[in-house]
Amino acid sequence: MICIIAYLVLVAWTDAFYDGNLNYHSPSRRHYPLGISLPKVQKRLVHDFKFVARDTRMSLNFTHGVASGDPLPDRVILWSRLAPTSNDTKVNSPICLAYQVSPSRSFTEILTQGIVYTSSDIDYTVKVDAMGLQPFTWYYYRFQSCDGSITSPTGRTKTAPRPDDEVQPGIRFAVYSCANYRISSPFWLTVQRKVSLMLMVVHYGAIQWIMFCI
Repeated sequence: MICIIAYLVLVAWTDAFYDGNLNYHSPSRRHYPLGISLPKVQKRLVHDFKFVARDTRMSLNFTHGVASGDPLPDRVILWSRLAPTSNDTKVNSPICLAYQVSPSRSFTEILTQGIVYTSSDIDYTVKVDAMGLQPFTWYYYRFQSCDGSITSPTGRTKTAPRPDDEVQPGIRFAVYSCANYRISSPFWLTVQRKVSLMLMVVHYGAIQWIMFCI
């Protein structure tokens, strides 16, 4: 009886920390059939009690940097990927990540933080909803492995204004699509230089694949 209770508690616990990574529900919680089956993930990994990442310095890395998007006045989506650096690296238990949001690049003050888990089921990606933020405010964010051995690049993001807020003129948006880098490299260099001046960047598709298929 005690073993059954302990197992049910463990299943509920794993469901809670898997639930914090929105990629298991991709594209959103409203599209449950399209997401990853958490019971199947738990069935495969629930018997592995190494839920906190081991010494990952030699096997894992933040391979795709960081990204943010879908800002609201009090929250913003943060994304990253902590994955094996080699196909020979075997990861048989969930990988633990911590995220932090701060008003300064030094992270001396942490406004919101949390712990989430990822696995091969979602290609070691993580997507979290960082909440408790102020409207129309710049923030810095980063991810770390839970053992503290690996830290992601630092990203910068901004929350949206409230519907009734007065916003000063001069807000800049950039809209672009994927392209053939070999042909349009001067354009991409220009984008890289100017993207930090934009409030929001919208990427709306991969034109190069259409071009290659014609």
